[in-house]
Order: sequence, then C-alpha cells, then structure tokens
Amino acid sequence: TGAWKDKHLPVASGEYALSAISLLRGVAAGDPPLLGERTLIIGGGGVAFDAAGTARRLGVKEVHVTCVEPREGMPALEEDIQQAEAEGVILHNSRTVDRILTEEGQVRGAACRKVRTFGFDGGGRLQVETVPGTEQILQADSIVLAIGASPDFTFIESVKGFRFSQK
Repeated sequence: TGAWKDKHLPVASGEYALSAISLLRGVAAGDPPLLGERTLIIGGGGVAFDAAGTARRLGVKEVHVTCVEPREGMPALEEDIQQAEAEGVILHNSRTVDRILTEEGQVRGAACRKVRTFGFDGGGRLQVETVPGTEQILQADSIVLAIGASPDFTFIESVKGFRFSQK
C-alpha cells in the first residue's frame, strides 16, 4: 500500500503544518495548496527536496529547508541538494523546530535551535540535544513537513485473521 501515513511534528501549533505528501498529491491532482511567498520545509530527505523544488515551481519566492542532520549527514541525495541550492533554496542544517509561530490562525514562521547531537530512542522517537542560546526565528507563510511516513494499515485493521506485531 506504500508508506502514506504522515508523521506529525509534536510541537506547539504543529497542526498548522502541511504534509509534503499532501502538497505533492495536490500538485499532481492539479489542486496545489496556497503556500504564500515564504515556505519552510522541515526534513532532510528526498521528499523534502521534492517539496522544495515543487514549491519553487509553484512560484514561492523564498523556500527554506531545515533539518536536524548536518549537511554531510542528510539522507537526501547530494544531487538533489545541489539542484535545490541552484534553484535558490536556502538550507538550515543541524536545526530542530521547537514550535510553529502563528498569528490569527495564519502561519508566520518557526522557532528553531541549533542541534548539538541527535538520535532515536528504543521506540523510534527522535531525541535531540540543542545548543543553549541558539534560538532563531525562520519566517514563513507556510510550513511543510517531510519528516517521514509509515505504512497506513487502516484499510485492513478490521479484517479478521490479520495480526500486527512490531517485527
């Protein structure tokens, strides 16, 4: 079925973020979302750079990509990163988003901090150590999440005979 169940950003006002999958599906269906003049993509993989390039082609004037990984540790292909930079996409490596900033129901940006180290705990949850005093505000009219997806098994959960496990 594919991995089409989006992961959500567990931060204040995280519900204001659009998923990269929704963005790309909407564009493919001829119904692109309104992104505004500045878009912030959160994530460092291939989908993040697909979303960044798509936002540029939709006419977004300023596209930023932020991720917890340093440049050399990003999961995206170097070719995709270089192409995005050539298109004017601005990278913010080794950053974590603390909260999405809103005003009267509209996205205004994201508060970020520099990442010292990061890893995943036994449950697969991201654990981040930040550098004190490094908060930065990245202004944006829209936030797009490209932080991963998981298989969506809702279509089969009610079918008898299937059992789900962690393996």
